[in-house]
Amino acid sequence: MPYHFEFVSNPVPTARMGDITWAKCDMVVTISLERLDRFKIKSYGKREYVEGHISREDLASIRECVAIALGLTENIADEKKPVDS
Repeated sequence: MPYHFEFVSNPVPTARMGDITWAKCDMVVTISLERLDRFKIKSYGKREYVEGHISREDLASIRECVAIALGLTENIADEKKPVDS
C-alpha cells in the first residue's frame, strides 16, 4: 500500500539478517517522545528494549506515507515547493 514503508536496511539492532521491517503509516497512534529512542524486542514475556535509530531519509519517507494515509498529500507537496524571495 502507498502508506506502508519498507526499510531498505533493518533499523532494529537485534534483527536477523534478511528480516524485513515495515512502518505501517496508516496506524498512527499517540506516543511519548521519550520512547522514540528505542525498539521493543521479544523477550519471553517481559518488556525489553534496545536503542536504535533511522536515517533522515527514512523518516522523510515515513512522513510522506503518514500524509498519504491521512489524506494530506497536498501539504507535503507544498512543503517541497521552493519559497519565492
